[in-house]
Formats: sequence, C-alpha cells, structure tokens
Amino acid sequence: GNIYAALAIIVTGTDPAPAVPAAQKMLDTATAPRTHLPGHTEFTGGWQETATLTRALQPADRARFGDAMTAVVTDTDEPEWNRQQALAALATVGRHLSDPDRERLFPAALQAACGDLDNSTDDDTLPSGQLDRSRIIIGDPTLRFEGLLAAAALANTPDQYESVIDLAYEIMPQASPHQANRIAQALALLPVAGRALLDPRSLAGHESEWIRSLAAALWSTADGQPPRVGHRLAADPSGNVRRSLASHLPDKSQHEDLRTKLRHDVRRSVRTALKTAD
Repeated sequence: GNIYAALAIIVTGTDPAPAVPAAQKMLDTATAPRTHLPGHTEFTGGWQETATLTRALQPADRARFGDAMTAVVTDTDEPEWNRQQALAALATVGRHLSDPDRERLFPAALQAACGDLDNSTDDDTLPSGQLDRSRIIIGDPTLRFEGLLAAAALANTPDQYESVIDLAYEIMPQASPHQANRIAQALALLPVAGRALLDPRSLAGHESEWIRSLAAALWSTADGQPPRVGHRLAADPSGNVRRSLASHLPDKSQHEDLRTKLRHDVRRSVRTALKTAD
C-alpha cells in the first residue's frame, strides 16, 4: 500500500490493519542483510518512517527492527549518515518496544551518546576540510547527539535516566543551536519519572532557546516552582520559549498573572498556544 497513507493511519491512531502490508514491506527492506563493497559508499534513508510503521506490527517485529538499527549503529563500515539515521530510527521506535528489548538495546545507544562509536570508515570520503576546494558536510560530525536521543527514548530505569541526564549536561555547554535542539528533544523523550530529575531553574538560564523551551515545559508541570522562573520565561526574548510556556501552563489561579501576560504577548503564535491549551 501507499507508505504515506499507512503513516497517516498510524499517526491518527485509527485501525492499523490497513497499514500492515506497507509496514511489513518496509520492515523487510530495513532488516535485510547489509553488504559493503570496497570503494562504494551507499547512503540510506527512510528508517524513521519504518520505525513509525512498525507500530502496526507485532512486538517481535519492532524488536527485529531495533536489532537491525543497532547493527548499523555499531558498524563502522557504515557511513556516518546511515548510523545517524539508524539512531534517529531507534529514538522513534524506542518507546514502543517491550521493557526487555529496551534494556537490551540501550547500551549501544548510550555508547553512541558517550562518543565511543564516533569515526566511520567513510569519514574522509567526501571533502569537508577547511582547505578543500569544495566542502560537503552531511549531518553532524559526531553521533553523540543522535545517540542521546536514542538513549533517552530507550531509557526505562532510574539508573538509565541518570545516565542520559548526566550526558546531556556534559555535552550541553559546547552544543551548537542544532545540537542543543537535539538535547532538548532527547530530554523531552524521557518518561515522567526521568523528567522529574531535571531542574527547570538551571535549564531556564541556558543560552539556547531550545533548552529554555524545555525548561518552560518542565516548570509548568512541576507545580510552577519557584515562581520567579515562570516570570523569567514569560519575558524570554525567544517566542519559542514563551510559546512553550503558554502551551504547557496549567489553568490555575496561581498562574493567572502569567496567563494575563501571555494573552497580550506580541507574538500571535504565543497567544494562540495559550488559547489552545485552555
């Protein structure tokens, strides 16, 4: 069947049965044995869509997909782009795996987040140096941020939550805007018990608007304490941060002053987010 129609079925939460044929076909393609030919580099994509489609299949099928993606992640003969795509696919399927499967696949994702799996054999295939006549850069030069995303999605125990959070704080200071966005996405993927370990106060002071946007969501779900953090976020120069606050702010009397401020925000998207949250 049509892949995009099948994806729409999964995303909307309707009966997944019509999506099964397309999901099975994509799964079989993604899990087929991979070969490497000397002097030949093959870039692959579409694994995140496959990860979404496996929600129409059985737990064993999702586990098979997870194993295939982990094999790509740990294979240094795979181009770095493919390994990043495999980690992104693990992040997509992670929360839909059984607890034993998450436990089994978590170590490889954590290795990537630690930087232990960096360096692929294709690293020098494309010109990317400062002195090259032309530069071709595909994806991030490290697997750490995609690895953190996958590890967060697979984390399922307090110790694993702590490992993900510790790594996030370790790589946060040197992160580029894009990388900070990935860190924020990763921490948002943690289950409620994991997000409860984060401190909105420290995140609210970060230079990245994406980290501060995460802080706004966390502060809103943490009983709005301390209050001064909420006021700081409501006055944040980034519309993304204020929109995140408006989207997550509970409709409680204690937040009425913040809600009044956000109702008159200069950004329409912030005002709309507050109305939608209502």
